[in-house]
Amino acid sequence: MSKKDSQKKRDQLQYPSTWIAELNKSNDRACVIVGAVFLEIQLEQLLMNFLVDDKRKVGKLFDFNQPLGSFSSKISMAYCLGLIGSALFDDITIIRDIRNDCAHELQAIDFSNQSIADKCKNFKLFRNVIDHTGQPASTRDHFLSVVSLISIYLATEIEEAQKEKRIIQGDLAISDEEIVRLPR
Repeated sequence: MSKKDSQKKRDQLQYPSTWIAELNKSNDRACVIVGAVFLEIQLEQLLMNFLVDDKRKVGKLFDFNQPLGSFSSKISMAYCLGLIGSALFDDITIIRDIRNDCAHELQAIDFSNQSIADKCKNFKLFRNVIDHTGQPASTRDHFLSVVSLISIYLATEIEEAQKEKRIIQGDLAISDEEIVRLPR
């Protein structure tokens, strides 16, 4: 990942009002895609803050066709490293699935689509979202509530991950007589 791309992603995280405004004014399909992209960027930042401090080598992991180049692999890695729990894993996976439905369908697709509505009903974090009148929220509002809740949680975890950053271990050196562990 280039320095320019990395900085752009950090800027997007720093100014969430930009993407929130985009979600609110966009059609359903764009709302899903932008919401999912923002969560993917947050997951990437979470992982980068946790992994060793080697921007060049770690950054390459996130390139296209690399181990952490897909949304799915970022979700799985964050879970396997214990950075997110199983409910968050499941809900982000649902968001990814909805994003895939919207991104790979040639026809217009929106929250009135039964498949999307059914997927939103499976969210674990916000099961019964209500609107300002006390009525059940629309599927779009339900989706936005879950994305917002996850985003707020991930923003906190991004900071916490920095405190638990992995440390590069010492290397081994081979002398004529023995294998020696070099200090960190």
